[in-house]
Amino acid sequence: GIDGARLFGERVRAAIEGMSVPGVGRVTISAGVAELELGEDEPGLAIARADACLYEAKSKGRNRVV
Repeated sequence: GIDGARLFGERVRAAIEGMSVPGVGRVTISAGVAELELGEDEPGLAIARADACLYEAKSKGRNRVV
């Protein structure tokens, strides 16, 4: 479900934030999560919602899961 997706995204975000990439240094990620709503049969709708959440995360300062 959505809560598990957020938790997973947050764990990935924190792990990446704690890494140092050789030649680059510290990197961060932002992620958007969404789930199929009851009765939806088109995965593209959930993907579009996740994409909107990604842009929201970036606009709120990056390095977050929305």
